[in-house]
Amino acid sequence: MKDFYWENNIYNKGLNLNKYPFDNVVSFAFRNRNSINPKTVLDIGCGAGNNAWFLAKEGFNVFGIDGSVSAINYCRNRFVSENLKGNFIVGNFKHLPFKDGFFDLAIDRASLTCCNLQDCQIIVNEINRTLKTKGKFFFNCYSADHSSMLSGKQNQDGTWSSMKKGSIAGVENIYFFKKEEISDLFKAGWNILSLVHKNHTNLLEDDSKHSEWEVIVEKL
Repeated sequence: MKDFYWENNIYNKGLNLNKYPFDNVVSFAFRNRNSINPKTVLDIGCGAGNNAWFLAKEGFNVFGIDGSVSAINYCRNRFVSENLKGNFIVGNFKHLPFKDGFFDLAIDRASLTCCNLQDCQIIVNEINRTLKTKGKFFFNCYSADHSSMLSGKQNQDGTWSSMKKGSIAGVENIYFFKKEEISDLFKAGWNILSLVHKNHTNLLEDDSKHSEWEVIVEKL
């Protein structure tokens, strides 16, 4: 499945080609690494592969999936140029092309938050299927406290677009999660290990608030 918004408006134009990993992914990886028996990890919505790049360099067996052809090609070329091992595919998150219980870990750094809530539930169920028992999933999404949401318009599917302010102004089709929605998302088949809500207020931009959730769950 090709992601037309991110392909045509972002990655195909050479935008958002992040080079280095996000700090919360680094923390999650180091808390869950095993240098003796390398863990297999799925990077959902891997984009330009900045997180996958870090994970591969740290010895993880890396798989990445994204809806953008340009993003996946960028990942593959970067890994080849740096002699790193990784498996990258263009695919549909709602139908992950992996067998049951294949992964030790899964990460989502603000990818599922680009889907509506109904699709998120389907994807979370797929992640659960592909994780081993006791496998962990790091879920990072935007919060309903985010200033960008308040400056936008809600679509029929519950996502928000036409955002004029805040740290993700200009990005389309974003779902902003409430606490109870996250609890419902992981109600079946999961144990929530950590649920952190982060607010960063920019005092130089009309007190603009960047709000997000960092969630760690374990497959039962």
